[in-house]
Amino acid sequence: MKGTISQWNDEKGFGFISVPNRKGRLFFHVSSIKTRSRRPEVGDSVSFEIGNDRNGKTRAVSVVIDGLNQPSTRIKVEPPEKGIIDYLLIAIILTSLGYAGYQFYRLNSIEAVWPYAVPALIALLLTGHRKKPKQEHYSCARCRAVERFNPRTIEAWNRGITRLFCKQCHQEWIRNNPKTDMKHYSRARSSSGCLGMVLILLGLPVAGSVAIFQWLV
Repeated sequence: MKGTISQWNDEKGFGFISVPNRKGRLFFHVSSIKTRSRRPEVGDSVSFEIGNDRNGKTRAVSVVIDGLNQPSTRIKVEPPEKGIIDYLLIAIILTSLGYAGYQFYRLNSIEAVWPYAVPALIALLLTGHRKKPKQEHYSCARCRAVERFNPRTIEAWNRGITRLFCKQCHQEWIRNNPKTDMKHYSRARSSSGCLGMVLILLGLPVAGSVAIFQWLV
């Protein structure tokens, strides 16, 4: 079926299509658009199919903006990778904490060994710095729209999330799946705490040895 976009709200991601010889207008959402080379505009000629939403209301689906080519492949987003600097910071943390524990074992004095832990604290802070993706754009995991990275998606990407959503789809996902969305981001946050857990596990033997030494003395 053919029609013309008579109204479009780019911020909220929906609009209406007018069809010749048809009474009323048809609602459509950005997630129903197949062509992704640009955002819809009022006056665009479109081809579409008739469908129903979850409430049974008629709407336009599989919307194609006439004259625009649909990208053949989506933009693949690779997760952030650790580089030489990241591994160097981890080595500094482990070495600094290990040497501080050894000196505390020898001297039995917090005041004498705390400077040895300072490099570990500085390195730990530096490991939390935000990286930037290699590409400037990504494809929305739901509507396939090509969007530019913004602070929200960069933060999610740094947490290891590669299924990114545009603003409209993200807001709709939160409205429809609030609990699932929180669990999704909680899993992402937990992955960022792996380094801290490793450090704790490595530090337990040192702390246990010190405690035994102090108990014996």
